[in-house]
Amino acid sequence: MSGESLTADARATRDFMAFRVERAHARITAQATRLLARESGLTPRQWWIIADMMAEQPRTATELAQISDTDKGLLSRNLKSLREMGLVEMARDEADQRQQIISLTEAGRRKHDETLPLMKARNDWLTREVDDDELRCAMRVLEKIEKAAENVTFPTGGEPV
Repeated sequence: MSGESLTADARATRDFMAFRVERAHARITAQATRLLARESGLTPRQWWIIADMMAEQPRTATELAQISDTDKGLLSRNLKSLREMGLVEMARDEADQRQQIISLTEAGRRKHDETLPLMKARNDWLTREVDDDELRCAMRVLEKIEKAAENVTFPTGGEPV
């Protein structure tokens, strides 16, 4: 294979959906990191954990991990930080001592309520040039890609990933 076709093939990866999603994710996360650090002292993951807890009201870390699609180790570290900030409380489940019951403190609920308008404004800024039909379409496409990414093999019989 010539160097020219290799370069063309390598450049073609820029048209892969995964490349565009990963690139957008990196930029969106960097923006959120700067904004949340300045305005609330939270990381994006911590903010999403609080938002998930407000929206879904999970009782256990296991439930929260499923809701937030977060690795249990990463979730545990973030819950520890949120507890140290006074935003989350954790207690042993009396019925099942292996489980931790988690809940937002009043300070955690206030932090959510204080930062939600900022995050809504940011979302509006990110989507300001996208009309409603495009946004609905993009959301459907991303949902389909998320679902496809759950598969561990490809229909062509490829090796598990």
